[in-house]
Parts: sequence; C-alpha cells; structure tokens
Amino acid sequence: MRWQYAADSNVDLEQKFAYNQRVLDSTLALSIVVLALIAALALWRWRRHRGAVTKSFSVHVADSSSPHADRRWLWDSLTPREMQVARLVAHGKRNAEVARELCISVNTVESHLKHIYAKLDVHTRVELSRVIRDLAD
Repeated sequence: MRWQYAADSNVDLEQKFAYNQRVLDSTLALSIVVLALIAALALWRWRRHRGAVTKSFSVHVADSSSPHADRRWLWDSLTPREMQVARLVAHGKRNAEVARELCISVNTVESHLKHIYAKLDVHTRVELSRVIRDLAD
C-alpha cells in the first residue's frame, strides 16, 4: 500500500509540474505579445513625431508688386504635414517618394496636395514649386 501511495504522489507531482509548465509557457507567450505591442506603439509614435515640423519657415517681406505677395500670408494656413509635403514636392519628389519618406500612403499625399493647391491658389506642381521658391529665403 505504501508503494502505491508513493507512485500516486509521483503522478500528482508530474501533473502539477506539467500544469505549472503550461502556465509558465502561456505567461511567457503573453509577455512576448505585450512587449511586441509596446515596441510597435513606440515605433508608430517615433515615425509619427520624427518628421514633426514647426511653422518656422523663413519668409521675406515682399512688396505689393510681387505676383505672389498675397500668398505669403496663406503659407501659415497650411498644417505642418502639408508644409512637409509642399517642400518635398517643390524639391521635385514624386508622390510615391513623398509617401515613402513621410511614412504615409500615396492617397494621403494626394489629399494633402489638393488642400495645398486650394489654400495657396495654385493648380500645378510647377506653380507650387515657384510659390515655395518665392516664399523661401
């Protein structure tokens, strides 16, 4: 009888060990998932704020004879992201290149360009480039 009791207790210990091992495995898996989510969130925030732009774009005062004098004040109506897109487009980048550099979709770039064109009253990329060139020092 004593021998059978010892065998039963060994089975109980093995079952408890297997249960504890499963708990540890699931806890480890959950910890890995949580760390991956934290890393993904940190990467997303870094990418989002990495290209943050302030409105410290230098503009020189123009005389009223300049054809773009009225557009100088419209520059402040652009959002920081629209300013980034406008600068990159003015430097000759295509929509796909702008999207890749700013980590946004091509459709978002096109949407920003529509807003920029409307706010600055321009109709083409060439005209936008000229306006940006005239606004910059």
